[in-house]
Amino acid sequence: MEYLLKMLFFANIASNLKVESMHFAHRNCEYILGVIYLLCFPVWLWADNKVNTYHFKSISTSVNFPTNEVRKLFQDSQGYIWISTYNGLLRYDGYSIVVYKPDGVNHGRSIDSFVNMVAEDKENNLWIGTHNGLYVLHKETDEIEKIISPLLQVSNVESILYASNGDLWVGSNKGLFRRKAGSRTFDCEKTMDIKSVVEDRKGQIWIGTWEQGLLRYNPQEEMYYTYEGINPGNSAHVIFQDEAGNIWIGTWRYGLVKLINPYDPEHFSFKTFRNIKGNSHSLLDNIIYAIAQDKNSGKLWIGSRSGVNILEDESGDGNFTNIVPGNLQGDLPFNEVNSLLCSKDGLMWLGMLGG
Repeated sequence: MEYLLKMLFFANIASNLKVESMHFAHRNCEYILGVIYLLCFPVWLWADNKVNTYHFKSISTSVNFPTNEVRKLFQDSQGYIWISTYNGLLRYDGYSIVVYKPDGVNHGRSIDSFVNMVAEDKENNLWIGTHNGLYVLHKETDEIEKIISPLLQVSNVESILYASNGDLWVGSNKGLFRRKAGSRTFDCEKTMDIKSVVEDRKGQIWIGTWEQGLLRYNPQEEMYYTYEGINPGNSAHVIFQDEAGNIWIGTWRYGLVKLINPYDPEHFSFKTFRNIKGNSHSLLDNIIYAIAQDKNSGKLWIGSRSGVNILEDESGDGNFTNIVPGNLQGDLPFNEVNSLLCSKDGLMWLGMLGG
């Protein structure tokens, strides 16, 4: 009952959409974001403790949102939501947006307009991956610097990881790059088309590629391990570790994969969840864009080419609650869910390619 009351409390605040003050220099940004939702707000009904329906609301109606092409969502240490788009990088404070893109005037804040994703380091600098290389936003001065490095500066950067040991990893179509802690230069580790770079709870680095498989780097051993045969296309498009420590792989055309005993080569295996024709509770689509976990329910949300999939049960072929676009108010507005974020206050945010 306490959980129900909490959700109803948020529903009441969100319906009013009244934010008394947005002076983030003097107030806690995380609290303010707790009463604002981007594209998704779940409506919970008291019926056997299960979700009956989901209600979605777009922020584009309340702010001057410059594009519907959202690539990735990220929440920084101050609570701001950063929205990577094909028309610049947006900073959202729950009330308004600030846009970083080429403008021909303020060159200190100018970046390539095709932004893929961002990540934050321990100095609170924001690293920005674009279709034309890597940039860093020094948030204290609000100045943007382009990183000059062979190959990297002309790369399509799709993944950035600031690791716990201080190493900065960058994945691009030209390869995997690493700047070791204390260094000022990037070295090319692998010449692969990199799609995802993630650090697990053991401090090991997981690298997903377009069609060259899945890799794991062990910093203590300074060794790479490869995982072959997970799918026919050797696709590891997105990597995610859940609260229980499980590693999940979203693929391009081959569904969702859960790794079993991934650190033990002799007992390693995997389980695949796919779209099954005629089964309305199977995965909606075999092209997976994003994976996140709802902090409230613990359930995995999977963003796909055809909508949102919520994993209810892993047994058999898997049991998914599937959410597809509709025409009614509160329906999912578009099918391609390209990014998912569970913010610090437990709300689910969705970014879509065209909705």
